[in-house]
Amino acid sequence: MPAPKSTSPAPAPAPAPAATSNRIEVKCPCGQLLAMARPTSAVEVACPKCKQRLRVGGPAATPQPIADTPLANKDLFGDLPTPGAAAWSSPSQLQPSPSARKPVAAGTSKPTIQKRLPRLGFLEDGFGVPILLVAALVFLGIFTALGVYLLGEANENMALAAASEDWQATEGKILDSGFDVRGIQRRKQAATIRVRYEYTVGGANYTGNKLSFEKQDSFSPAVAEAKLKPYPPGAQCTVYYDPEKPTDSVLIKGTQGSNQLYFWLGLASILCGIVMAIDCVLGAINAHRFPPPKVPLF
Repeated sequence: MPAPKSTSPAPAPAPAPAATSNRIEVKCPCGQLLAMARPTSAVEVACPKCKQRLRVGGPAATPQPIADTPLANKDLFGDLPTPGAAAWSSPSQLQPSPSARKPVAAGTSKPTIQKRLPRLGFLEDGFGVPILLVAALVFLGIFTALGVYLLGEANENMALAAASEDWQATEGKILDSGFDVRGIQRRKQAATIRVRYEYTVGGANYTGNKLSFEKQDSFSPAVAEAKLKPYPPGAQCTVYYDPEKPTDSVLIKGTQGSNQLYFWLGLASILCGIVMAIDCVLGAINAHRFPPPKVPLF
């Protein structure tokens, strides 16, 4: 009779965790026995002896060590789709679905953002519409009146100075010349020039007191002394007079620089008044469109 085939004993199953009421015991492959509370799902624990990580619970009842793979060997981007893949091929995936769009109820319009008008900020919008409109009128009136006055004075003197270029000349004599000094702010002094001379036209004697048609009538004492240096009392001088009106005369003919300064100051004053008035009007419009919130007193 043939000898019976020797059969190797079947491998013993891995020891299952010893179950208690609410705690289980897990044996590590190194022989260390771990006692822990019964997990409701698969968890990982570390053996205090060999430092291996064991998975306890879940589909595998037997604790298994988890390989410690270095992070450098892991592909962190392996689960991302490659360029040109089907996941990125359709642009419609970037758009919200029609169901996600909220329909607009009938009779309603989409809210619009109201923008404030740009301003320079002379007065804030919080002053209110009436105050801003009054301020616009005040700025416009004051600066326009000042500008018109300066322009009028400059134009009159510039016209006389330009006309004196064609006036005739005659010999005259200085009767008196000098300047009066008065104190002004910051301990500075201003000098007002005075001059008086006589001349003869057609056998008639006339007296004049105008040095030039320059609008500026006050200078520093040093400037006034320099201007009067050619005209000491008793000196002979050249007088320019209007042939049609001999009573109008001057010692220095032509346009002076201060007349042009007054002219440009007048224009600047009018322009400044217009700009400030427009700014206040824009502020009134903003205050009307964006009224401040009403806060109850009680």
